Amino acid sequence: MTTKYENTAINVYQGDTEDYTFTVTNSAGAAVNLSGATITFVVKRHEDSPDSIFSGTITDAQFGSVFASGIVVMRFTAANSALIDRDVLYEIESVLGGVTSTLAWGIASIRKQV
Repeated sequence: MTTKYENTAINVYQGDTEDYTFTVTNSAGAAVNLSGATITFVVKRHEDSPDSIFSGTITDAQFGSVFASGIVVMRFTAANSALIDRDVLYEIESVLGGVTSTLAWGIASIRKQV
């Protein structure tokens, strides 16, 4: 896999359900087949934090994910986004064929309820 969403900022609206779509491609721009992969995500206050604010597993066909086409959709539920009170870090990882790859990471910027 070659496409990595490095330091990709996303906006999170506190208390809202939000979907974030990432398409993994190879160096030729073709979608990487992620069928059979275990894909997880974690959200932490900072990279050295021993505890996550929340985390989850992304499954094929969930929220529009299409692993065969390299499409991964990470969902922050309303309950999850309500836990975020300041900017945080997120990371998405894939394990496929015994190889662990970071697909995306960055800052999730919170927009608080008014």
